[in-house]
Amino acid sequence: MKILHVVESLFKFGGANVACVDFLIRQHEKGNQVALFSTKSTNEDDNIKIPDYVKLYIAPRNKLCFRMSYVENLDMLMAEAIQSFNPDIVHVHALWDPLVHKAINLAHKKGVKIIHSPHGMLTPWALNNKKNKKKLAWHLYQKRDLYKVSAFHVTCDDEKEDIKRLGFKQDIVVIPLGIDLPHIDLSHKIYSKSILFMSRIHPKKGLLNLVYAWDKIRKEGWKIIICGPDDDNHLSIVKKEISHLGLNDFFVFKGSVEGEEKDNLLRSCDLFVLPTYSENFGIVILEALSYGLPVITTVGAPWKDVVAYNAGWWIEIGVEPLIEALNEFFTLSEKAHIEMGHNAIVLAEKEYSWGVTIDKLLSFYNK
Repeated sequence: MKILHVVESLFKFGGANVACVDFLIRQHEKGNQVALFSTKSTNEDDNIKIPDYVKLYIAPRNKLCFRMSYVENLDMLMAEAIQSFNPDIVHVHALWDPLVHKAINLAHKKGVKIIHSPHGMLTPWALNNKKNKKKLAWHLYQKRDLYKVSAFHVTCDDEKEDIKRLGFKQDIVVIPLGIDLPHIDLSHKIYSKSILFMSRIHPKKGLLNLVYAWDKIRKEGWKIIICGPDDDNHLSIVKKEISHLGLNDFFVFKGSVEGEEKDNLLRSCDLFVLPTYSENFGIVILEALSYGLPVITTVGAPWKDVVAYNAGWWIEIGVEPLIEALNEFFTLSEKAHIEMGHNAIVLAEKEYSWGVTIDKLLSFYNK
């Protein structure tokens, strides 16, 4: 099978971008021909590394102002990619971007099957964020585009219901993202009295709720390690609140992390917290579980399995539920902590291995 993926950029800290590349790598491992149409940063260090076997189509994105940009000759470049690669499937990722818009319309015109992964962008929270801008785009082109796709791929049942509520009648398959399990031996773990937050620094992620919860707890000797790129200048707001509350000694900011540094943090920290308002999947939660980290997250993320497997807490959104969960964590014995870590690994291995998820997606392509 020949599969062309389309995503707006190769920026390595974008969830949809990373998921897209993970898909095409696993699909190639299953014997399929894969191609990718995208844009990338002029700073190669900011881009996801793409294997040589991927047929890569890169469109130059030119900056305008106020974070706006455009892609010159996009119609021609996209048409050439579809013509030359001649895909059986065009799998588009996310919404709003001109690349996604052009890919859907050109593939539809050529009669190519289109699979669309919204990556959480059709949730009520996401649609209400910057609402006026999205409402305009929705009526100008985005709603019309989505009626042209053959089917939807989502990562949780809630996301499926969001799409159905918007009136779309196409098939919708629920297939979670997958992960490669690291080798973890919790019996030799040295606990560091540290709590890890690893995600974009954005209002959606609920980081301020963690700050306000910690203001009430102030557990002596513990650190909260914050990792991730700043988004919408939210980092300055978070730091200002931490300083205002006199919590500077508790918080450590690492910025964006990857590779060995990221691996070391996931191995050494004791607890992972993502107090998000809305998450279609939350790959960082799966990463934490795979390293044997108990997780605290909210009902804004589709992770009730952490409770079913006794691998963490799935709480209501807000400061008080977070305080309660953190206090429960601090009452755990070392034995209970290790057991919860083992349960986290079992959950990741049993439910989210790449072999299972990619086979399901390829079967859906052929439906």
